[in-house]
Amino acid sequence: MIIERRSYEPDWKAALLLAQAAPRCRARCRRSKLPCRAPAMRGKLVCRLHGGKGGGPSGERNGAYRTGRYTAEAKTERRQMRALIRELRRLIDSSD
Repeated sequence: MIIERRSYEPDWKAALLLAQAAPRCRARCRRSKLPCRAPAMRGKLVCRLHGGKGGGPSGERNGAYRTGRYTAEAKTERRQMRALIRELRRLIDSSD
């Protein structure tokens, strides 16, 4: 039983098209004001050289976490409470 082995031929043209179609970094050079032409990190607006890999963990795992006052849940809760208070004030004013 003889197995024919074909040599590996990379499809570099397709890979090149994918690389060229990647979104570009939005950072600009301070001196020339030209945009950075590197591809942006996945899910970020900038490349790895301009801070795309940076950032700490969210919530209590971050060392700067103090009280939780500005978490998304706390903000939505305060927003709902303000809307409820506005509605109650409107009802009180309309009953007079």
